[in-house]
Amino acid sequence: MITERVPLPRLKGLVHLGAPLPFRVLDDHGRLLLAQGQRIESEEQLEALSQRGAWVERGAAEAERTRKIVQSTC
Repeated sequence: MITERVPLPRLKGLVHLGAPLPFRVLDDHGRLLLAQGQRIESEEQLEALSQRGAWVERGAAEAERTRKIVQSTC
């Protein structure tokens, strides 16, 4: 089974500096870089992750987008 990937830079609306990550972040080889709940503390860290090919599983990203939409309508 191939996991669909979403590059981390395309998820800037779901990633907020200093806030717990709503999903795990993986490198180009599928190795864990940051676990769900860890934080990206700076723009420099976010840029470094992006340069390393960081990505998120599409299902996790879509679930977080849906959660934010539902939350905003309540």
